[in-house]
This record gives sequence, C-alpha cells and structure tokens, in this order.
Amino acid sequence: MHNRLIPGFYLHKVAQKETDPEKRGKIRQKSQELLSVLKDKTGPLSGFDDCEIDFMVRTAKECAGLFQRSSSCVEGRNAQLSLHHHGMHRLSDRKMKGLTVIHNFHLKRPDGTTAAERFFENKPINMFEWLVENMPLPARPRSRIKMVS
Repeated sequence: MHNRLIPGFYLHKVAQKETDPEKRGKIRQKSQELLSVLKDKTGPLSGFDDCEIDFMVRTAKECAGLFQRSSSCVEGRNAQLSLHHHGMHRLSDRKMKGLTVIHNFHLKRPDGTTAAERFFENKPINMFEWLVENMPLPARPRSRIKMVS
C-alpha cells in the first residue's frame, strides 16, 4: 500500500493534470510500473482474494486523493461556501447547517453519488422523501374574524 499502490494512484492523478506531453508520459510510465503489482500473479498481492484487493485499491485511491493538490477557490465544499460568503458577509448557523445537509445528501457528482454515499460506502435513504413522510403538516391558518361596525 505505502510503497506501490498509494504512490501509483497519486502519480496517475498527477499525470492527468500534467500539460507537457513528455512529462505526462514519464509520470504515467512510473505510475504503471508501481501499479503493475496489481496484475502480477506471483507478486506480493497474490495471497489476497479479489474482494480484499478491491478494498485495498479503493483505500489507496482515497489516500492518494488526500495528497492531491487542489485550489479551494474552484473545487468542493469550501468553494461553495466561499461563493456564498461573497454575497453575504456572514451565514447564519441555521443556513450553514442547511447548506451542509444539501451538500452531503443531495448534490451528486457525475457518477451519481453523494458525499454521504461515498463516506458511508452505502446509499442513504432519500432525505426529502423521509422529511415528507415524517414531518407533520403545518397547522391551518387562523380564520379571520370579521368585525361588524
């Protein structure tokens, strides 16, 4: 994991962002060299079954993503909050909690997964359907009494 998988997946991500074709090729080659352990039938991973290897690959990709450099002004949750702060100087705690719930359970990546689904590795129940089923209906408005003059 530490010597081959995580560095291999990290370099794979770096190669995708590299603009110089020559450098990109070198980085890709090193990434493939490190990740060749996954295809090697007699290598250090040969004693593991496919399920365990899949888990290691997922974990290594996640770890490699932690090291990935990104600019918060263009990506992710911090960018969304930054955009909201441009229009308003201070978000109330209530609005911040609401935005966090929407971010975690409603917004989806192109692959169709939400942040909560990726974190828990399981598809959560539909938050809005749950609210409709469990929230009481609002009370009827008070009737106006006509004043006789």
